[in-house]
Amino acid sequence: MPEETRQEDRKLDPLETRQIKDKQFIFRERENAESAFLLISGVVELIKSKEEDIVLATLEKGMLFGEIALIDNQNRMVSARAVGPVQVKVIPRDVLDKKMEAMDPFARGFIRGLAQQVRGMAKLV
Repeated sequence: MPEETRQEDRKLDPLETRQIKDKQFIFRERENAESAFLLISGVVELIKSKEEDIVLATLEKGMLFGEIALIDNQNRMVSARAVGPVQVKVIPRDVLDKKMEAMDPFARGFIRGLAQQVRGMAKLV
């Protein structure tokens, strides 16, 4: 592919694409968060570590994950692990921050409230 075409593709889709192998962790519980992820293909499990790993959710194509830690500026509350080969788009913190800042204050507050509720529920598991 010519370099000019690749540059045009990056302008249209500036987000990095990552290939994740089966059973590979995308991120781990309690890690600092610098990005969220959009699932392009494959399946991802969200896992809470206790005496045994608890699968809290199974995500499929089109789902966003890893965003809560960016919204509330806390560490990851779960781990994300690939089930088979996975492809994700990486959404950096600054991209999500700009989207949040551009939102209506009511909507922004609503999303932050939902993030707090999700984090609170995760503590109960």
